[in-house]
Amino acid sequence: MVETRTWRRGSGLIDWTYNLADRHHQIKQLLADGYQRRIWIADKIERLLDALGNFALVQDVTVDTWSGGEDSLAIASWQGAASRLRLVDFLQKTDEVVNIDFTLTLQCATPKTNGKLKELQIESGGSIFFFIELEDEGKLDLNTDTPIWLTFSLDVDIHAPISWGPVRDNTQNARLNGSRLSAFLHRLEQDIPAEFIGVDAPDYQGMVDRYGFFTPSIVGLDAIA
Repeated sequence: MVETRTWRRGSGLIDWTYNLADRHHQIKQLLADGYQRRIWIADKIERLLDALGNFALVQDVTVDTWSGGEDSLAIASWQGAASRLRLVDFLQKTDEVVNIDFTLTLQCATPKTNGKLKELQIESGGSIFFFIELEDEGKLDLNTDTPIWLTFSLDVDIHAPISWGPVRDNTQNARLNGSRLSAFLHRLEQDIPAEFIGVDAPDYQGMVDRYGFFTPSIVGLDAIA
């Protein structure tokens, strides 16, 4: 029997955005110092990598800097501890980082036609974008409330009870994978820590909030075309 996929892939289907720099003026003044900021950013990135847990693996990462431009550091194939050490070492030595972009391989489970489960790795299933707002001189922009922030973006809707896949009833996958997503979103807020700003999910209105998708028992399937 041919398995019919019940989820879809698309760029930036759901975005969760967080403030990382405390809004307190004294904290932002501290981060205006290049040395303090690069140590702080490296620590946040280490916490972020730990927060991935069983939700996702890093696939690749690029770092853009104010003076060096795009891909000042590019790790095209993440090699665990060695790549982590290389990334953190670069961040600890670089004042002018403006973007750190991660591509993620999602760790999921999906039902087989025989009723058993199989592990599913979805390459390029999500991304994390880490932004540092610098002014023209390469200095931290202290005039904005959120000079350092991140966006976590899902590029698949395997966690959604109602998807936009060939078959829209995705409740089985949502039940299997929803808790991993929710736990990861909790870790983002608690372990980094990060202040939740908002979630953008135009195709999933009424199904998603700061900690993931609503359970299938809450979202009915009677409206599926």
